[in-house]
Amino acid sequence: MRALSDLMNIFIINLCTLLCCIPIVTAGAALSSMHYCILKVMDSEDAGLVKMYFRQFKGNLRSSTPVWLVVLFAAAFLVFDLYVFRNQGNGELHPLVIIVFAAAFILLALYVWLFPYMAKFENRFGATFRNAAILAAAKFPRTILMMAIHVVIPFILTQDMRLIPLVIVFGLSLPAYLSALLYRSVIMGMVEEAEAKKEAALEKTEGTEPETSEKEPPAAGEPEYPSGEEDSDQTGSGED
Repeated sequence: MRALSDLMNIFIINLCTLLCCIPIVTAGAALSSMHYCILKVMDSEDAGLVKMYFRQFKGNLRSSTPVWLVVLFAAAFLVFDLYVFRNQGNGELHPLVIIVFAAAFILLALYVWLFPYMAKFENRFGATFRNAAILAAAKFPRTILMMAIHVVIPFILTQDMRLIPLVIVFGLSLPAYLSALLYRSVIMGMVEEAEAKKEAALEKTEGTEPETSEKEPPAAGEPEYPSGEEDSDQTGSGED
């Protein structure tokens, strides 16, 4: 029964994500919310799933959209370059095509970590990319498997018109769910570490007078734990 329940939840998440991806500019917030909800489903915390998704979506718009736009424009640039170079080769492989494929490999490696990371953490723009790059390199075997999942499943689903309905049902959420089986322990381990650091900092400052100066941002490359999550387990920009 639990498997059927998870399957239905994946279907619901996929529909919500497709709906929120229709304005292409909002796809980043949609993808971050998708990964957040998938992690909740894995923890059997799927009550009010649709409400949870759209609360996260609303909260993630500001932090996820700039990151998504960079990924989108980079992907569009690579596709354009590939089209140009392939048509200039006169039947031969253009040398720059290799560079394009290498850049696409790096972009996909970043992509498979960016939105799961942003589902649980909020950072400055540059630190988000830097932390995703560190995760992609440090967990390279998992990165390769996650990349394969994001390439193979969409490829299979688009090879036959009879499979197109499956894109609507599971096209986005199924690769994300399978990837979550690989990244969940990593992301949740980082969450636990952030909680421990926050508790240690609170113990050190207990009994001292609050400072009047503005709170400093986290150091570059260090994830900032979502504000308020120690009480209600929410993302960096949304709430559950």
